[in-house]
Amino acid sequence: IGLSKVIIPLLDVAPVWSAFGAATADVSHLYSEQRALPMPAPAQTLNEIFARLESRALKTLLEEGFKPDGIVIERTIRMKYATQIHDVEVPAPNGALTDQSITALAADFERIYRNTFGAIAARAGAKVEITGFELRANGLTYKPKLMQRAADQSGIQRTSRSVYWPELGGA
Repeated sequence: IGLSKVIIPLLDVAPVWSAFGAATADVSHLYSEQRALPMPAPAQTLNEIFARLESRALKTLLEEGFKPDGIVIERTIRMKYATQIHDVEVPAPNGALTDQSITALAADFERIYRNTFGAIAARAGAKVEITGFELRANGLTYKPKLMQRAADQSGIQRTSRSVYWPELGGA
């Protein structure tokens, strides 16, 4: 048919390589705010930042036609050791953060940092800083149920043929 190239997408990128995948993919917006804060940071400050980001995100998705029950919010806080350059994303729970949840975030940071850079890179007891906040707002789209093909393959006619390989000069 005149094709010079065929692209077979990998499983993790297939949705963006097909019309069906693109039409059924969720809509996602990322909001971020860079802010340097020492840990543990005041819960009120963190809640105000996430409230500001969430307000922007909800406004956008509602204007795009998504209903409140079709919106999913994911929050992360970027954190690092005060003496280090690289930060890591630490998932933050939705809802109001408390002193207890901030303590849990610090423990999560230690674990994630150790898993990312190795146990020797972790500095238990060292000062930890927040470098920023991220909020991903997902507008969930309709996912049609695809028809399943019957397992009965008795009507399939199997044939074979030779395949010409130019590199080998023959079939």
